[in-house]
Amino acid sequence: MSALDFSDYIADRTRDFVGREWVFAEIDAWLADPGAPRFFIITGCGGG
Repeated sequence: MSALDFSDYIADRTRDFVGREWVFAEIDAWLADPGAPRFFIITGCGGG
């Protein structure tokens, strides 16, 4: 079974997103760590 590739979808929907690079760095680090817990909770108010 091949992995799903959402790269184009994500790039299209985040093209105007700025800031909060640290959030993506934290998520990337979590995804790369096979020993990390299998849940990641993100909370916050919606932007506008």
